[in-house]
Amino acid sequence: MRLSFSQVRTFLRCPRQWALRYVEGLKIPPPGAALVGQLTEGALEAGLRPVLEGKRREPTDYVLDVFHDGFKEAKDLADWRDDDPKKMADGATVAIKGYWKTVAPKLRPVALQEKRQITKDGFSLIGIADLREPQLIVDWKTTKRRLAWDRTLEHQLGTYSMLWETPTVGVHNLILGKEEPITLAHEVDPTELDKLWNLYRQVHSAIQMALQTGIYLPASLDHPWACKYCGFRDVCAKSDWRHEAWLGKKPKEPRGEEDMVEW
Repeated sequence: MRLSFSQVRTFLRCPRQWALRYVEGLKIPPPGAALVGQLTEGALEAGLRPVLEGKRREPTDYVLDVFHDGFKEAKDLADWRDDDPKKMADGATVAIKGYWKTVAPKLRPVALQEKRQITKDGFSLIGIADLREPQLIVDWKTTKRRLAWDRTLEHQLGTYSMLWETPTVGVHNLILGKEEPITLAHEVDPTELDKLWNLYRQVHSAIQMALQTGIYLPASLDHPWACKYCGFRDVCAKSDWRHEAWLGKKPKEPRGEEDMVEW
């Protein structure tokens, strides 16, 4: 079995959500903020790709055109909830301009959207890095507010550290509507990597148990608010969660980045 960080995070959040997403293969419209982040990072990638061939990076207008073309094509596919699509796009425009002016000139990419995999203990862990420089893996984050440092982010950066065997992982945080991005370099504690791999191993065992028994527990038996903002809420409520309905079903293997990034 191959696991991505997104798969592990989803299973820890809710085994039933994991089953619907990765066993049944269901997808939900991404939140608008997630779509804007994906399009922003795709535009940055397009602007930097010529550098891999020894050429100059693309000009700002080109990067903005890539973003806005993608936004026009995909905006109706997103769940905008309480967000204003135009305001979000305008905020991304400001953030992209600022990043391209202040950070992009210093970048020396040697790979973009690079995939790595390690295999041991009976399963494989896979991941994709947004940007690899000679001495640094960089993860792009596009957010409405300054990125919150939490355990989930630590686990994600630790995963990059394991896969690329590097002690330092960078985070470039583009904040919608802000010209100044935040760039951080995080030194990963080697002792934490053993703990992180043990977590992945435990999640892998839990997934195997669920597949063998057909039992997928809900996120919470006590707090209905845990399901309030889940995009799978309606289909989950209509699903047959008797264990016999799930016996024999197997997860679909991740095919690419779209299966390794969860909204």
